[in-house]
Amino acid sequence: MKLRRQLGQNDSRDNAALWKGAGVGSLRDGAVFVSGYNGAASHLMSRPDATGDQLDLTLPTVERGYTVFSPPSGTGWGNATSLDWVSDVIDYAQANLGVPDGPVHYYGQSHGGIIGLKCLMNSTMRQRIRSMVVAITPNDIQAMYSENRGGLAASISSAYGGAPSDADNPADNTAVIKASGVPLLYIYSGADSFVTLAEHEAFIEGAECQSVYMGDEVGHALSFDYGLIGAWFAQHEERFHG
Repeated sequence: MKLRRQLGQNDSRDNAALWKGAGVGSLRDGAVFVSGYNGAASHLMSRPDATGDQLDLTLPTVERGYTVFSPPSGTGWGNATSLDWVSDVIDYAQANLGVPDGPVHYYGQSHGGIIGLKCLMNSTMRQRIRSMVVAITPNDIQAMYSENRGGLAASISSAYGGAPSDADNPADNTAVIKASGVPLLYIYSGADSFVTLAEHEAFIEGAECQSVYMGDEVGHALSFDYGLIGAWFAQHEERFHG
């Protein structure tokens, strides 16, 4: 299938960036891709000048016919502002980029995974998500804060105005995430410096979600077949499978 590059513009400019399968982008639900906190802007995962790992991650989903779009990166850690980023870019994509109305799919890694899980904890945002894949997600942001993992406690404090509460923490809300009804695929590793294996396993058990284990030696990195993302979306695509 031939792919074309397409760039839109809106007030924040990067929000409209996308990869789109030629002639098929409007046939399937859109897919929001949200990256991590490490300085790689989320919008680079879907803009026309994406290269290297960003391109490798995105293209398998595009090749299935999905329009992939992303909000700008930031350090919201799943706070209300970061959920607004996701909501706003969905609105823009549906108004301007040919993405069908209704829920869209979501992929998030690391910080982007936290934002995704917080969407499932929010009664409004969970209705906007068809299915979700998260990878290397520090699900216990309270532990991230209290232990200053990665030196990120100050950033988390800035996002939440201090220590995140139990109500802010995905690890404490697995029952809520499960009750959202959104199909969740959780990809994790055994040597992640930001989240322990025990934290991963407790989350998977509590949320009763599907999971993919990347191995004992993999740290805070991606080591899986990126085609799994689009395959999960397609499995839960109502337009084709409902």
